Order: sequence, then C-alpha cells, then structure tokens
Amino acid sequence: MEIDPVLYQLKRAASQNPAAVKDAETYLQEWKKEPGFFAKLYSIFLDKQNDISLRWLAIIQIRNSIDVIWRKNTKSSLLPGEKDFFRNNALAGSIHSEDQLVVQNALVLSRIARQDYPSEWPSLFQELISSLHQNFDAQQPHLALRLLITLHHIVKAMAGNRLLQARKTFYEITPHLLMTLQPILDWHLSQWIHALETSSMQSSEAIYYSMQISRYALKTCRRLVIFGVPNPSDSDLSKEMLAFGAVSQQKVLNLLTNFYISPSSSPMDDRIFDQLFAHAYLFNKLLFDFASYSPCLTVFPSTIDYISVHMSWLPQVDKLFAASSNFPESLKDLEKLVLMSLRVFITVLKEIEDTKTSHPVASENIRQSFLTDDRHFLLLRFIITKLLVLSEADFEDWSEDPEQWVLDQSTHDADYNIRPCSENLLKCLFDHFGEFYSYQFESMLESVFQCPSTLEESIQQDALLCSIGTGASHLKEMFPFTDWLEKAAIPNLSKITNGGVARVLRRRVSIFLSQWIEHVPSGEPLMGLIYHIYALLLNRNDPCNDSVVRLTSIDSLRAVLDDWSFSEGEFLNVKNDLFYSVLSSINEFQTLEGKLSTLSLLGTLISRAGPEIAPLEEMTVSLLARLWNEWAAEPMLRTRILGVLAQFVIAIKDKSIEFSELLAVIIDYCVNVESPDHVIYEADAMELWSSFLQYVKRLPDEFILLVPHLLYQLSQATSSLPFTLMILNSYLLLQSSVITENYSLDVLERLTNLLSDVKNDTLLALCKTLSLLFEVNASNSIHESLVHSTLLPVVLNSIISSEKHPQTLVQYSLLLSRISLSFPNVIINTCLTQRLSVYMLLQNWISLFDYITHAKDRKLTALAITSLLRTNAEEVLEALNSIMHLWFSVLSEVEEDEKGDAPIYYKNEDYSAVGFYLDESSEEMNRRKMILSRDAVHSVPSKAFFVSTFLECQEKNGGAQVFEKDHLTMVDPALLDQMNSML
Repeated sequence: MEIDPVLYQLKRAASQNPAAVKDAETYLQEWKKEPGFFAKLYSIFLDKQNDISLRWLAIIQIRNSIDVIWRKNTKSSLLPGEKDFFRNNALAGSIHSEDQLVVQNALVLSRIARQDYPSEWPSLFQELISSLHQNFDAQQPHLALRLLITLHHIVKAMAGNRLLQARKTFYEITPHLLMTLQPILDWHLSQWIHALETSSMQSSEAIYYSMQISRYALKTCRRLVIFGVPNPSDSDLSKEMLAFGAVSQQKVLNLLTNFYISPSSSPMDDRIFDQLFAHAYLFNKLLFDFASYSPCLTVFPSTIDYISVHMSWLPQVDKLFAASSNFPESLKDLEKLVLMSLRVFITVLKEIEDTKTSHPVASENIRQSFLTDDRHFLLLRFIITKLLVLSEADFEDWSEDPEQWVLDQSTHDADYNIRPCSENLLKCLFDHFGEFYSYQFESMLESVFQCPSTLEESIQQDALLCSIGTGASHLKEMFPFTDWLEKAAIPNLSKITNGGVARVLRRRVSIFLSQWIEHVPSGEPLMGLIYHIYALLLNRNDPCNDSVVRLTSIDSLRAVLDDWSFSEGEFLNVKNDLFYSVLSSINEFQTLEGKLSTLSLLGTLISRAGPEIAPLEEMTVSLLARLWNEWAAEPMLRTRILGVLAQFVIAIKDKSIEFSELLAVIIDYCVNVESPDHVIYEADAMELWSSFLQYVKRLPDEFILLVPHLLYQLSQATSSLPFTLMILNSYLLLQSSVITENYSLDVLERLTNLLSDVKNDTLLALCKTLSLLFEVNASNSIHESLVHSTLLPVVLNSIISSEKHPQTLVQYSLLLSRISLSFPNVIINTCLTQRLSVYMLLQNWISLFDYITHAKDRKLTALAITSLLRTNAEEVLEALNSIMHLWFSVLSEVEEDEKGDAPIYYKNEDYSAVGFYLDESSEEMNRRKMILSRDAVHSVPSKAFFVSTFLECQEKNGGAQVFEKDHLTMVDPALLDQMNSML
C-alpha cells in the first residue's frame, strides 16, 4: 500500500525524535508552495480515522497560513477548486470534530469568512443558522455548541473589519443573527438558572452544556450589539441587550451569593461553578465594552439597573468574610467579581463626567441613582472596612519578600487588583459626591487621632487614613492636618514600639504625607516637621523601620520634595540625616526596583540641596563611583547613576571640575564606539557631558581628550544629534581653540554632510552651531578650513538653485550672513572657483529677506550683504539698487541706540543651548551673554555701517563723481532721495 507523503511527514512531525521533527518541518514548509498541499492537509483533518495529534498538526498548519494562502493573485494563493473544497467542508469540520479541534477549525473558517462573505460565500450564515437549528431540533446540544463556537469566531473576525463596505455588510447581517441567537440565549439561560435555583434533578452534564451554549451565544450577541450597529446609543437592539444583561446579572449574582452562604446544601460541579462565574464576568463585560467602544451608557435606562444590581449585591458579599481579613483563599473568584462591580461604578461615573454636557439630564439621573436609600453609605463602609484593609496574605508577603511586596503595591493595575481599584472608586465618588462623602467622614476623623495598640486597630486606622488620603482634595477644609501631624502622627511614631503596629503606622504615615503635601498649609515649621518625620522613617538603625517602611518612605519622600511647597531652609536642617540614610541604604536593597528608587531619591536630594550639598560631595561621588564599578552587569542601574551624576554636576556647578577625571572616564566608556555598552549609555552620558561643560569655568585636559568621540557623533544623524550639537556649542564657547585649531575642517565637513539629513528644529540647531563656529573665532585656522571645506559650495548652490523649502533656505542664508561678516572675500572667490553667479546669489539671497520675520535676523542679513561691497566685485555693485532697498527696510523698521542695539534685536533662543533650556546661573549663560554683546547686530550701528561701507566702496571705484556715473545711475532715483534723507 502506498504511503501518503504528507500524512507520513505529519507523523514524523508528531514524533518524539527531534531529528525527525526538524526534517519533517522542512518538508512541510517546502510543500506549502505546492498546489493541493493545503487541501490535502484539510482532508487529513476531516478524516476522523486519523490520529487526533495528526489532525491537530494539520489544522494548525492551515491556521498559521490561512491569511496568506486565501489572498487573491499571490504566489501562495490557493486554486479556486481548493477554496471550494474548504468552503464546502468547513461547517462539517466544526460539527464532526472533537471539542479541542473545533476552535482551530473555527479560527480558519473565521479568516475565510472575513474575506469571502458575501462576495464569494453568500450562503455562509444561511448554512450556519440552518445547521444550528437542525442540531437543536435533533436534541444534539453538543453539536449545536460547536456551531455556536464557530459563529462566535466568525463574528469576532468580522467585527474587526474597518473597511466601510465590510462594516456595512456586518451591519446588514446583525439583525438576522440576533433574531436567531437571542431566543437561544434566553431559553438556555432560563433553563440552567431555573435548574440551579430549584436544585432540580437535571444532570450536571445537561446543565453544563446549556451553560456553554448560553455563554457563547452571549459572547456573540455582545459583539453584535456593539460592533454590528452603526450607532449603539440609538439602537434598540443595544438598549434591549443591556437591559437583558442587567436582569440576568441580578439572577447570576444571587445564585453565587446563595452558594457561598450555604455551600453544603447545594453541592455544585466545578465546571458549572466556573461557567457561573464566566457568565457574571460576561454580563459586566457587556457594560464595559459599551463604555469603551461606543460611550452611550448615560442614554441607556438600564445603566441604572446595573448600578442597583451591584449596589445591592456588595452588602451581601460583606457578610461572607471576617472583618479582619480581605478575601479568604476559598473566595478568590468572588474577589474578582467584587473587583468587576467596583469597575462598573468607576466606568459609569467616568462616563457621567464625559457626557454631562452632551446629555445633562440623563447624566444627572444616573448620578442621583448612586444616592438612592442608604446604599451609598454601605458601599463606603464596605470599601473602608473590607477592601482597603491589609489582609493576612499581605502580611505574609510583607514578611517573606518585603521589597517585592512594596513593588506590587506601587505597580498594581487598578483594573485587576482590589485595593488600587477601591482607591480609584473612592476618588471617583469624592469627585462626584464630594460634599456628601466629606460629611460621612466627619464622624470618622477622631479615629485617626487615637493611638492604635493592637495590630487590628492599626489595620483599620491604616484603611481610614488611606481613604482620607485618597480624598485629600475634598477633605482639606475639614481634616485638621496640622493638629493630626503634631498631636497624633509625631507622638504615635515615637510612642509605638510594637514592631507590627509601628510598621503599619509608619508605612501609612509616609504615604499619607505624600498624598496631602499639596494641601499642606504654607509655613516652614510645618514642612520642617514633615522632613524630620521622613528622617525618622529612613533611619536604618531604628528596628521599626524595616525594608517596607524605608522603601515606601523613599518613594513618598520623592513626591514630597518635588512639590511646590518645598522649604529649602527646613530641608537643609535635616539634609545630612537624609543623605546618610539614603547613601547607606542603596546597597542594602536586593531588588533592581529598590535600588532604582533609592538612586532616584538621591538625585532629588542632590537637586534640592544644590550647592549646599557640602560637605557630602566626596562621599556621594565615591559611592556612585563604587556602584558604577560594582554594577557593570546592570545597565538600568548604571543609566540611573549617569542621571544622578548629571544632577550632581548641576547642583555643585563649577566645583564639579574637582571630579573631572572620574567623570571623563565614565563618559569615555559610555560614548566610545568601541565600548560594548555605548548604545545603552550614550544618550545619558552625553547629557552628563553637556551639563559638565555648561557649569565649569575652564576646560580640563581630560575633556579635551573626549573631542574625537564628539566628532564621531557628528557623523551620525541619530536622535542624540541635538545633544551632540549642544556639546559642540559648549566647547566653542568654553575654549574654541580646541576645535578650531585641530579639528575645524573635520567639524565643518561633518556638519555640512548633516545639512541634507536633518529637518526643522534640528536643522535650526545645526545652522546655529555652524554660525557660532564663525562667531567665536575668525582666526586663520577657520579661514583656511572654510576655503577647503565643502560648506560654502553646498550653501551657495542651495540658495542659487532655490530648490529647497523657503524656511530651509532662510536658515542657510542666516548661516551665510555670519560667514559674510567675517569672510566676504571667501564667498566671492568660492563663487568664482565654483562658476556660480554672484548676481544670482545676491538676488535670491535678497529675495529671502521677505521670509525673515525677526528684526535681528533682518539686520544681520543686511549687514552681511552690505559687507560684500567691500570686495569691490562687479556683480555685487550691479545689485546696488537691491542692496539699498535692504538699507531702507532696516533703517525704517528699528530705531537703534548709539551702540547700534535695540530691545527688539533679542530672542529667547539667544539664551538657550540650541533649543535646550539653559540655566541662568550656569557659566555657559555668562559666556553666551559675552558673545552676544560682541555680536555685530548688537554692537554695530546700521546707519554708520551702511555709510562707511558705501564711502569705502565709492573711494575704491574712482571717487564720488565716477562712482555716481558708473554705478548710482542704475539705482532708482526715488530710492536715492530717500536714502540721502535717512543717511
């Protein structure tokens, strides 16, 4: 008997022999290009005589390739006959497959339906619905379930279509599908709910299949009413579905509550129990999806029913667990349902906020539904006494892995964790019902002034303080923060020595202070008390300050120090204690996150201390240097060290030159292209490099040796280019000879190469850097480099050709203006050697004058073009009429002082580092101001410059009479009269 090669290779692929598996995969991959291969795979899948593992591999091969092979007019496309084979047998593949294979076949079928319906397969849904009814009529629920699974995946795939025609097609079939599915959902849901409520003798298997059917029918209906209608808010189908969901959710939650209250009286199959929870989740998800994809909850009356269902259910849950713990292990599934109930409230409250303008009446009605009866008070009590309290599991994690527990508390996703979700809900309730909830807290405030003596008391006080902290912005007028701080917090922190009680209190106090800091009454003594508390909480020698307390305090103190109410005087009083505690704690923590948090706080402390960090500079730098060496295998920690070092440099300013050797070594390692880690550290190291150069008064030798790395960076048009340009600017301002005497030609060539690769702000920074190169140095070295570089040919050709965007050409013209002020002859000679028209250059250059908006740049351009007259070039003299027009424009626009300066000539960017903020107290700011004072725009009177240049040009060309005869005759007489009157 001949062996089928495809079946043979599938058997090898399913074997335990690695070599055979690899060889079989090679064959199967090659055969994918052969006609008929995928049809053969599907026939293997459909043949139930084949082993289930082979059929699984066959359908997986098809599923992974279906998107490619079903496309039209590609090399991998199936032949029309093969496609017909798939379509003719697809539904049979779902009906007659084992349960574990149905989903895979459904996924294949969904991809086909998304592309083929209705053009190639118009009868798809008719066949599917007909087959569905036949199996229900034949009392074969397991086969009907397989078809429902298939339908669910088809609808899911089609709901994801975004093309307009595909959306219209989906809208057309939605009513027909809902007409089929809703009776199925209603009937089966009623059947199993009745069976569970009455403890009927119906078999568990029958109930389970009925629940499966209603579950998939519900999942499919949910997608249809959200994605299958053009506007869910105006659709009766959507409104009816949400109303059905509210009623059904009430029944499901009641069932769950009854089973939890008296589990022994109604034993339940675990599968049924899971399905019960799945339905509860799905009914909530229906509401979440309406809010996410088509916000319309405020216009649906049944939204109020959803609120009522969950408001009445949560108090029942309150009875299920003890007052001192959260959810016992046996009730973890119930915890998830409670979480979803909280999310229902949050979702509705947020949508009320978003739609209160568009639907004011409906939004207000739903908002008022929260205040019905006394359930709002029960909800608040439930949150504070049950959901926010620390559980036994919390204390176990606190003890076993304290650092990980702190991390979990700070990174918990509020959608999936009960405590942060409760805090979010409480915040929403405060935002909507601030006055009411503030009144509820008035009677509770006394509790936070008491000194807890037991762990239970401290846990309850912790939850109450958490609630008050969450509503700080609404309770700030009611809560006597100063009294609590002075009469409760400080005395209790020093009085309580019981380890567990003290740690719970200390952790909460540190968090509470960070929540209230923006509402703390202004006054330095009060801030001093807060800083002293953190100094106490960070003290390693205090046995009550375990890792949880100190790590929590580290995160909280950073928020406190970043607040606008920061008090420098009070902070400096405890600065040393805080520094010593933080510096000694960095290596104590084991987790990466703990070390990162501590380093972040150290950076904040350094920034706040500023120059007053003395005498801790040496200790801080030596620790950071040691950590840099120890953490060679920890790139995230090293990156954070670079950031802290940058903060350190900014804080101590010029004194950072004392640590130049260490900083140069670190920067060299980070930016050296031969370093294995330069890609990781490069950006942060360049920020440190830039900060150092901005604050020192002289350039240390170690940083001169870093210039070659800077040149390499200039050849890379990467995201770090702005920082590279900023560093180059700092070198030019600090000691320009380092660049101009040794690297000027190299720098000019690299910057010229970048001109065509950058755009917008980076182009502006690049041209400003080139301008600064000529502004700070007009020596022979830069002159020779300019002559031999390609900069001028590139700029001149661009202006003459006018092929680039006008704003780009404006930047080129301003750069050319800077060059012209120092080297006008070089421009003319370059035009001659490159065979470029000086006259065309001048005409285009002058035409760009109208695109220049700032008075400073307009004067610069006029001075630069005027300076070309000194070259006595004939083509320049021919443009005298246009040049005089420039003079008239500049002189008529601005009234200068005797030095040639005017307030309008100053720009904000004059005091920034190529687009980056520049500290007013930095040495580089002083250097920029000095360069600015020498700038011709601010130090050369326009009128005097124009007159002197004109007279010089006149003298070189035979005197006044000859010059007038040869050149002024080409100037407009009216313009000459105006100029004579102005000059």
